[in-house]
Amino acid sequence: MAFCRNVREVSLHSGQKHGSVIHFTIGTTLTTTANDEGNVKPHVGGGYAYRESGNIDSVTRNRFIYWRITDNVLELVEESLDSNLTGNCLELQFVDGVLLPAVCIFETSTHVIVLAATTNSVHRIVFSHPDRLRRHGFGAAFSPEEVSTRFSMIFSSRDLRVPSNFGTFSKSCCTFSSWLCHDGNCVFALVTGNGVILLIKLPPPGSEVDVEQYEFQQAGVMQRLWSGLVPSSLRRDTVAADAVMSIEIHPLPNRLCVFALCRDLKLRIWSCQSQSCIMLKILWKILLMMWIFKTPQLKAICFFCVYEVKSVKDAVSLTKVSFYYFPKGNLLDFTMSASHIWTVWASTDEETTIYFTPTENLDSQQSGWTRVFLELTQTSDVLVPPYKEPREVFLEQLFHHGRFSNQSILKAMQVYRHLPVSNLDNFDETISRRDLKHAVINLIDSEIQMSAPDYEMLHDEYNALQLQCWNKFYSYVVQYHQAGRKAMGIFVDSNTGLVCLVRKEMLSFFRPCELLEQLYLSVEPLDVSYLATEPLLDKTMKTSLIDLCNVIKLVSRQLSPDNLSALENDVKYQLNPVFNS
Repeated sequence: MAFCRNVREVSLHSGQKHGSVIHFTIGTTLTTTANDEGNVKPHVGGGYAYRESGNIDSVTRNRFIYWRITDNVLELVEESLDSNLTGNCLELQFVDGVLLPAVCIFETSTHVIVLAATTNSVHRIVFSHPDRLRRHGFGAAFSPEEVSTRFSMIFSSRDLRVPSNFGTFSKSCCTFSSWLCHDGNCVFALVTGNGVILLIKLPPPGSEVDVEQYEFQQAGVMQRLWSGLVPSSLRRDTVAADAVMSIEIHPLPNRLCVFALCRDLKLRIWSCQSQSCIMLKILWKILLMMWIFKTPQLKAICFFCVYEVKSVKDAVSLTKVSFYYFPKGNLLDFTMSASHIWTVWASTDEETTIYFTPTENLDSQQSGWTRVFLELTQTSDVLVPPYKEPREVFLEQLFHHGRFSNQSILKAMQVYRHLPVSNLDNFDETISRRDLKHAVINLIDSEIQMSAPDYEMLHDEYNALQLQCWNKFYSYVVQYHQAGRKAMGIFVDSNTGLVCLVRKEMLSFFRPCELLEQLYLSVEPLDVSYLATEPLLDKTMKTSLIDLCNVIKLVSRQLSPDNLSALENDVKYQLNPVFNS
């Protein structure tokens, strides 16, 4: 396999998010309780990078919006790697609707448009563009030494009620895609529960034109005749073979098209203007051959088929670029950049893994996937050396830079609310780390006092009680931390190449690994191919370095936590390490 430099994860814990929460009632007479019971509520995420994010002179440099959908709540957060943003968070709770697991974001020279949908409605959310806010005096840099503070998401809940910004329909839908046209119209392509495409067009903001609805007729003439003549109780309606499973809407020259992947493994392309199917691509023959060729045991696998769409006059064609397969795992999300496919997977034990592969053709190779080095999963086991106090060790673990967020620690503190000294109502995520550390110390000290017996304790007994209380609290923090690390989606800034992973309570970035990081983090046995691109090392030096790293890894796997603690202690006091067998 051609050498591909590895990347690793760097987490950004959500800091101060200044924004508002809006409860929105769609207000229709449609019933959505059946949808709540029949469909699993989504927990997904994604993001959008501004078009000028790579321009050093732009106000949107290194600036992007990411979103999360949790049950019926849509959370929008704008982040900047250069500026502190004020009013950068908005939560929309749809009281009587179930959100569909997607959000589409577009920008014009004056506005940012967010398109979302529920099972029975579509919505347009409009914000002023950051460049427009800057021209109107919102946000200012105080001095060259200070990071500027800028207003971000300025939004009024009244805009949700503007008739041109939302539309409702009777059929329950399960997924959608949308597009912002040059004339200001927003076109939604939704998939109903029985796999039919429903097209909704919202007029430009402020327009008095009615919302338009269309339904694409996919079934053949005989099937529609059968459905119309025979009662449903006799024909036993089921989902049709050509029912849509996944949908995407995208413009081609002189037309807006809907790309639909159907249950019969055929890709159908529909024209929004003529509401007719203009192209059909049979995929099941190709996938069947690849399935048999790649998996002799006929196991279930995941395929990625990359095609280039070409439009000449009225004809549309698909040209094969490359095919990829992934042998195992449950695909959560994926995205494409100009050079790579990035994928998020979940194993059977809910462990998240990230793989990427170049978009060049890798058909002749067994696998072209490279695994991303994610941050290590925190364990609840903390080894306290005999020469240290439990409080010192656990505080060092809890408040190690970038390890746990304020939110995880505060949630863990909630289980101790029964203590009289805990006044957690005055704390929120904006609390300083110093104040939070003092609050944790007071909390655990109070629990130790309440748990201590009436008689005077021996040192070993008191030390054991401390360990018990600190271990209990630390385990809660770890559990909340792991819950907050659940992966929800991934997106790529096509301008800068920055890859972002949206987690439940944090945001992660991927950066290229240095040579020593690759050698240290790799879990597989190392070989000389890791050093193939190092021009300053000859073959002998490369071989020697790889052998040394393999020996170090082998030795480290043989050392127990007690050995490592003793080694740390000996090095700290400049002693010769001695290991007891």
